Amino acid sequence: MENSESTTPSVISIGCGSAHSAALISCGVVASWGKGEDGQLGHGDANEISEPKAIFSLIDAGVRAVVCGAEFTVAVAPDKIYSWGWGDFGRLGHGNSLDQFLPKEIAFFVGKKVDQVACGDTHTLVLVQGGELYSFGRNQNGQLGVGHANDCLSPHCVEALREETVCGIACGSEHSVASTSAGQPVVLSTQLPLPALVSCLYQRWSGEETVCSIACGSEHSVASTSAGQVWAWGWGRYGNLGDGNREDRLVPVRTLGLDGVHISQVACGWRHSMAVDKEGRMYTFGWSKYGQLGHGDLEYQLKPKIVEPLSALRVETIAGGWRHSMAAASDGKLYGWGWNKFGQLGVGDGDDRCTPSIVPLPSSEPESALPALTNTGCITSISAVRLLACGWRHTMVAMNDGRVYSWGRGVNGQLGHGEEQDIFKPRLLRTLCQGVVSRSALLSTTSSTCGTGGENGVVPEVADRYAVVPDGGTEGEEAEGDYSHEVPYYDPDDAPATTDSNSKRPRVHM
Repeated sequence: MENSESTTPSVISIGCGSAHSAALISCGVVASWGKGEDGQLGHGDANEISEPKAIFSLIDAGVRAVVCGAEFTVAVAPDKIYSWGWGDFGRLGHGNSLDQFLPKEIAFFVGKKVDQVACGDTHTLVLVQGGELYSFGRNQNGQLGVGHANDCLSPHCVEALREETVCGIACGSEHSVASTSAGQPVVLSTQLPLPALVSCLYQRWSGEETVCSIACGSEHSVASTSAGQVWAWGWGRYGNLGDGNREDRLVPVRTLGLDGVHISQVACGWRHSMAVDKEGRMYTFGWSKYGQLGHGDLEYQLKPKIVEPLSALRVETIAGGWRHSMAAASDGKLYGWGWNKFGQLGVGDGDDRCTPSIVPLPSSEPESALPALTNTGCITSISAVRLLACGWRHTMVAMNDGRVYSWGRGVNGQLGHGEEQDIFKPRLLRTLCQGVVSRSALLSTTSSTCGTGGENGVVPEVADRYAVVPDGGTEGEEAEGDYSHEVPYYDPDDAPATTDSNSKRPRVHM
């Protein structure tokens, strides 16, 4: 890790939570900004920060990746990991449900070589070198895979996978997925308290065919194989499994309508699915109330359907947001479509889009601070995007040429531009762009006095603290039967303030 100005620093890892953001810069600094009431920023207090601020306790800590859950953050170093933020359900792994306002080493992992971390809304998976998988946090639907439905306040080994070498992990809101070195997909899901080998897929994939891409939606999973086939399982009400109906599936089913097509990449939004074939054609299926499928209408699709507006291009990178979709194509442009209430598509307004729209750069913004880069009116060389992260309603991109952009919901400062307002076009996050970002400037944003309130930092003196939760109870047809949770879910953008007697904290919807 670089720790001086002798080389030009650049952003090498980014993460977005529900309303906060984090970035790792190659000069040995981790910065965070946005909403901080649960300690997710790691500065020792509950303040909102509208510009990147270095986390003092992680300076030169050897961090090599940052990952954000909804209201918590994890940093990965070679022989340890740190976590901080909202601690309910034990999602931080410290043996309690306390909130943590400063980064704290998870004692269990000190000395262990951590390969990968995945964060859901309320639980965490950690993959260590050698393939052992550990889990902790909320477990009401068995998403931890430890044989029961009790929350785990500290890391527990997923014993059912001890004989397998896990090589990939991912977290949905309330389920988890792991893949093994033998190409075996394993599901830790709502109906399965123990990790279950997906036997019908293992029979097909135990030979030369292996899993090459896995993605998780809120409560469904999609996988593509080396033979180009797509399989899906889990929640299927909106056609997001692509098997032609709305049934839930406890075992994988073959996605229909892709005969003769070799799928190489899959991704998921909250209730919709996406796939790209080896020729670069893009297909979408599932929920489309906000146009997130890109077919020019709001109709659900029970089977994969090609995104015609992009069919003449080669789609190279895809990502699914909460209710929107993004794609980078061979023409050097970034496209966005779907829900756009807060400008998260970056197209200049708050109108939803039913078809892919080019994401432009603000032409009025001068580029003088980045002399090696030129403004062409749209994001160029987007196929060379290095990093892409989507929060609930905001988006951040880091490119190979060193530029960093953010846009969308910004009322909590999560965009990092020094103001708390929504941004409807990509705006250069100048303080993190290569050629502008510097170790000395980042270090000037913090000091050793940050978090002087004790081991956990300064806990705010407020009567109640709040968690924003996803929707599912205020959308007419969608409100019926969306979830089987014991805790009702609401739309934080549409529903009034409320409290939930079953939750560990009052919930507010803003």
